[in-house]
Amino acid sequence: MRDRYEEQIKLLYTELEEFGRLVEMAIQTATTAVLTHDKNAAKEVAELEELTDKKEKQLEALCMRLILEQAPVATDLRRISSVLKMITDMERIGDQAEDITELITHIVDFDFDVHIPHIKEMADVTKIMVNQAITAYVNQDMEMAEDVIDMDDTVDNLFLEVKKEVVQSIKQSQDGVDATDYLMIAKYFERIGDHATNIAEWARYAVTGEK
Repeated sequence: MRDRYEEQIKLLYTELEEFGRLVEMAIQTATTAVLTHDKNAAKEVAELEELTDKKEKQLEALCMRLILEQAPVATDLRRISSVLKMITDMERIGDQAEDITELITHIVDFDFDVHIPHIKEMADVTKIMVNQAITAYVNQDMEMAEDVIDMDDTVDNLFLEVKKEVVQSIKQSQDGVDATDYLMIAKYFERIGDHATNIAEWARYAVTGEK
């Protein structure tokens, strides 16, 4: 019985890591759209979002099957229930990546051209956070989980920098360019950071029982 359980847990980890790769791809594609104004990226992210929806359902079903078949308790139950929480945050990240590309479509249509360099930094940090939060869960690495939680402050500070850059771009524009869409894009990246932080907190909960 325990061998069967361990096999299913190994499958759970594999599927969770695959989910994480999909989410990271969505963040990266959305970031590329921001930097290059590539309208085709919207279609790519939409396709990735469909895959993340399917992966969420697969993982949810696997977790429920583990609970029903194995009746886990204590740490085992926490590890499975934590995944149920984590995948909700991961699916929301996919949604927000899609929201970003929709805004890029709007920006391209109106030919906005502003320089907001800290958005890329925000995106890069959030992608690292997602990767490390999932790794922390799989490896039960509490130090890594805490590092991810601390990175949320970095994302928040970068958001403040983006706000300054947006204001400066509007002031310097001679064409009356409305750069506020970039502020909304940064807000979505900030929310992605919040979800990655939630994932890390659930990774910590799985091991310690503290949330």
